[in-house]
Amino acid sequence: MAKNILKMAISHCSNRRYMKTRPIVQMHKIVLTLFCVMVFCNGYAQDLHFSQFNQVPQLINPSLTGAFQGDFRGIMNYRDQWSSIAPYKTYSLAIDGGLFKKKLTGKYLGAGLFIFQDIAGDSRLSTTQVNLSLSSIISINKSHNISAGIQGGFSQRKMDDAGLYWGAQYDDNGYAAGIAAGEADAFENYAFGDFSLGLSWSYGKGSTNITRNDHLSANAGIAMYHLNKPEQGPGLDKLKPEFVAHAELMVGLKGTQITIVPSALYLQQGQLHEINVGGMVRYTIKEESKYTGFIK
Repeated sequence: MAKNILKMAISHCSNRRYMKTRPIVQMHKIVLTLFCVMVFCNGYAQDLHFSQFNQVPQLINPSLTGAFQGDFRGIMNYRDQWSSIAPYKTYSLAIDGGLFKKKLTGKYLGAGLFIFQDIAGDSRLSTTQVNLSLSSIISINKSHNISAGIQGGFSQRKMDDAGLYWGAQYDDNGYAAGIAAGEADAFENYAFGDFSLGLSWSYGKGSTNITRNDHLSANAGIAMYHLNKPEQGPGLDKLKPEFVAHAELMVGLKGTQITIVPSALYLQQGQLHEINVGGMVRYTIKEESKYTGFIK
C-alpha cells in the first residue's frame, strides 16, 4: 500500500511539473518561430488598389482617361476594413472627360484628376496622392480605338504617434505619456513626385438599346506606374515600378435587358504578383432617348 501511495505521489508531482513546463515550452516555440520569420523572411507591400478596379480607371491606366461614351464622369470610392484590429480607410475621387470631340475628327483628348487618401494602423500612416492625367484617343475605324496616356502628380506620407506606446515612455510607475519617445524623425511629413504612362485598345459594335441589345465591346491595356522610382522618405526604399495589365468584355444578351461584363486585372510590383478576375451583370431599366440622349 505504501509503495502504491508513493508511486501515485511521484506520478502526481510529475504531471504537475509537466503541466507547468508545457506552456513554457510552447512559448519558446512561438518566440523561436517569430524570430525565424523576422530574420529569414522578407516582407513585401503593394500599391493601393480596389477589387472593383473598373471603378477607378485612372488608377489602373492613364490612357483610360476620357476614353468612354459621354462628356464627363465622376467616381467616388470609400473603403473601411478590419475595424476591430487597427483599421484602414481609403477615400478616392476621380473626375475626367473628353476634350475637343466636336472640333477634332477621328480623335480627341482626355483630361482627368484623381485624388486618394489612405489611412492605416495605430500610427495612422497616411498616404495622400493627387494626380493629373492626360490622354489622346484615336479612332482607327468605326469599331476600333487606341489611346495613350500620361499621369503625373505628387504624394505625401505622414504618421501620427498619438496612438503609439514606446518602451522609452515607461518608468518605475508604468507608462508615462509625458516622456518623449525619441522617435520624432520617423514622423516627419515627406512629399515626392510620381510619373506614370499607359496604352490601351478598345472595340465596340452593335446596339445597346433594349429592343436589340446585341452590343459587343472590349478593352485591354497595359500601364507602368512610378517610372521615376521616387523615394518614399529620407533614407527609405524607393517606390518600385508597378506593371498593370487589364482586360474587360461587355456582351449584350440579344433581345434582353441584360449585359454580361467579365474582367481581369494583373499587377506586378517588385516581388508581388496579383491576379483579379471578376464580373458584373448589368440590367438596363430604361434606355436613353434616341434624339436627346437623356433618360426620360
